[in-house]
Amino acid sequence: MVLVPQLLDRVVREYTPKGEVAWEFRTPDEPKEAWPFTAIRLPDGNTLIGCTLGNLVIEVEKDGKEVWRVTNDDLPGKPINDACGVQRLANGNTVITSHHA
Repeated sequence: MVLVPQLLDRVVREYTPKGEVAWEFRTPDEPKEAWPFTAIRLPDGNTLIGCTLGNLVIEVEKDGKEVWRVTNDDLPGKPINDACGVQRLANGNTVITSHHA
C-alpha cells in the first residue's frame, strides 16, 4: 500500500499495488488552501496530514473522522507558515515543519 497526498486534488489516497484506491480522505474546504502535502500513517492506523498553505495539521481515523487538528489560531505567534512536513514522535509529540518559517 502507498499513501499519496494529492495536493491540488485536495485528497490523500492510499493505493494498492495494483493502483486501486483502498482509502481516501478529502481535506477540509476551510482554510481555503488546505492542500495535503504530507501524509503519515500512524501506528494506531490514523493518518497525520500536513496541509501546506492552509497552515493546518490534522489527524484522521480510518473512517475519515477528524480526531485532532492544530492551526495558527491555536498557537502564539502563528508559527506555521506552509505546513509541508509532519511527524509523530514516539513520545506522542508532533513535529511540524514550515517551509517559509
